[in-house]
Amino acid sequence: VNWNLNTAPYDFNANMSGQVFTLPVTNYYPVFNVSDTVSWQKGAHSIKFGYDGRRFNVSNKFDSSNSGQYQFQGGGSYSTGDPGLDFLLGIPDTYLQTPNGVIQSDAFLNYIFAQDTWKVTSDFTLDYGLGYSIDTPLRNHQYGGEAESCFIVGQQSTVFPSAPKNMVFPGDPGCSNSSQAYTHHNEFGPRIGFAWAPDLGRISGAQGKFSVRGGFGVYYNRTEEESSLQTLNMPPFGFTSGGAADFGGSPQFINRFPYTFPVKGQSPTFPSSIFNISSFDSSFRAPYAENFQLSIERELASKMVARVSYVGSIGRREQITYEGNYETARGHTACLGNPACVTARNTQALSFPLNTIGGSSVIAEEGEVGSEGSSNYNSLQMSLTKGMTHGLQFQLSYTFAHAMDNGSSFENSGFGGFGVLPGGVGAQRGYNQYVKSLNYGDSTYDVRHNFVFAPVYTTPILHGQSALSPLNIALSGWQISGILQLSTGEPYDIAYNFGTSHSLYCSVALSFYNCPDIPEQTAPLVKLDPRSQAKRGGYFSPASFTAEPIGSFGNIHRNPYHGPGTNNTNLIVAKNFSLSSDGVLRLQLRLESDNVFNHTQFNLPDGNFADGTFGAITSAKNARQTQLGGKLYF
Repeated sequence: VNWNLNTAPYDFNANMSGQVFTLPVTNYYPVFNVSDTVSWQKGAHSIKFGYDGRRFNVSNKFDSSNSGQYQFQGGGSYSTGDPGLDFLLGIPDTYLQTPNGVIQSDAFLNYIFAQDTWKVTSDFTLDYGLGYSIDTPLRNHQYGGEAESCFIVGQQSTVFPSAPKNMVFPGDPGCSNSSQAYTHHNEFGPRIGFAWAPDLGRISGAQGKFSVRGGFGVYYNRTEEESSLQTLNMPPFGFTSGGAADFGGSPQFINRFPYTFPVKGQSPTFPSSIFNISSFDSSFRAPYAENFQLSIERELASKMVARVSYVGSIGRREQITYEGNYETARGHTACLGNPACVTARNTQALSFPLNTIGGSSVIAEEGEVGSEGSSNYNSLQMSLTKGMTHGLQFQLSYTFAHAMDNGSSFENSGFGGFGVLPGGVGAQRGYNQYVKSLNYGDSTYDVRHNFVFAPVYTTPILHGQSALSPLNIALSGWQISGILQLSTGEPYDIAYNFGTSHSLYCSVALSFYNCPDIPEQTAPLVKLDPRSQAKRGGYFSPASFTAEPIGSFGNIHRNPYHGPGTNNTNLIVAKNFSLSSDGVLRLQLRLESDNVFNHTQFNLPDGNFADGTFGAITSAKNARQTQLGGKLYF
């Protein structure tokens, strides 16, 4: 049984021109696990059977703004013009309060497997087996098990009869406390592998110094718990009050709390328009990966081992987000031909509801989480590892890889990837359900070339001398180690950040997940030198891009270009002082320096077409940092 408790600290921030904000969050993630394995040795076969049962629990309590969030900026309807005086008089510009939010959910995993390791010959071993998973989606239990909703066009809820059409709850047909997700019973994971140590004469050397290994397997995984948090503010449980602003008045000190959560069968009051909800569709399920590799390994002199491998992985049924109450092709045509709709395109789903599949102005936008994502990774991996001899050991590796997908994570597909890090907001695009080819591009973690060298050298103790002799104290025990990394850059996207919906397929002001709108590339990318005085900070020319025509998407697939690479060296110089004759008790003084040569490591350029720093690099990673430390070993 494993119990993990993670409690975030209480956070309070107040300033006269800003806000009063309270955010205590308490998170509990207990996992209960029961497992057993039975082994059976029969001749050349080593057979194993096993079971692994887990119960995953999520208990998150969110108190964001439950005590009220106020802003004093001197610009409210009844403001004196002085934020400080407004604070003393109790006249905020804005006020926001929410009830205590909570996530109480669980899921179960039942996993069984059988595997045989067969020693076919003295130099060939074959492994094969099969795993089977029954993996349930998260079930939400808060608010009487009614915390989830389902978007089913044309259906009226009987659980909450006052709910708007198309919005139903657990207990209504087709909806459960896992929304529209359900347990699948066909998650089989076959796997096979081999190890071969052939005698190839001088090529392989002595028996056992040369080997070929390979394998293939299908492996299922849990989905991200983060997606369940998106239901936190779902009506009628995610009530939000703006004080007197709810009634069109100001000042705004009218308290409607504590808020009483409704129960099944009641007819609570729903907002006149709803666009801050997310739910799981019927495609949502556990993702899986098909992993495969082939490697050749050779032992060399001086305790060195060389390895060359091909490693690949294909991901399927990965989490993806999209708009459930989408604009139809007919609605899109109607909006394009209506100047009033084009003008109101950022709120089209609310202003022109008949353009959407739901046809209702109450549920303007509906975020959906499904499992239509996919990915693939292919790599050539080479390494040379040296064990300790004559005081020297090292590991040298090089990887040539390419990772591609149509969404690198739930957050990436739903909220986009930042094109400028850290401290700035760059390009963010959501999953494009209309032109799916535009989603496919390099993964956010794709690094094409990566070289790493990590040596450690220790001066030896002089023979014939005591460990505590003056000569050994002065010359032995010095240790120099480091990590050199040379790699190409990660990708950046070209898109908008909460801009205008040129495509007419997404209501930017209402959409729960990011819109897929992107600009048009009209010319090849022109790279610039960010160190140049004339183009200070510029990484590429914005002139290659223009706004896409109204009613269409741009032509740029996701993550089309890569940013600056890495040239970083971390170095440690240490001295070990023996404090006992056997060398067990010792003191180590160490000088550590990250980025010891102080190379400028640029962050990604700004890929947000809509802002004033588009194409520029506005930040860099840490410069050289050095510290002195000490350790006592005993």
